[in-house]
Amino acid sequence: MEFACKSWRKKNWRKRRCECNKILDLYNIGVEDYERSLGRRNQVLNEIELNLKKKAENVKYGQNFLDENNWSWRGRKKKKKNLENISPLKGDNR
Repeated sequence: MEFACKSWRKKNWRKRRCECNKILDLYNIGVEDYERSLGRRNQVLNEIELNLKKKAENVKYGQNFLDENNWSWRGRKKKKKNLENISPLKGDNR
């Protein structure tokens, strides 16, 4: 049986998760179990994708929106970092 990726061939492959995020439980596994677990993986990935889409709709009102527009949570505007005035000799005086 071929493993999902090279990291499964290491000594403790039974205990490890695959590095390329294939969510498989390969303890005593046959080919059928492998295919079934791939199906489970696709289901999990679909759920993750749906959650990301939901989050993307709410991003307008979330932390990302506030950070992009340079606002803090309390409504005060953050100071913009002045990168031009930093001299390499004195170090960061922010």
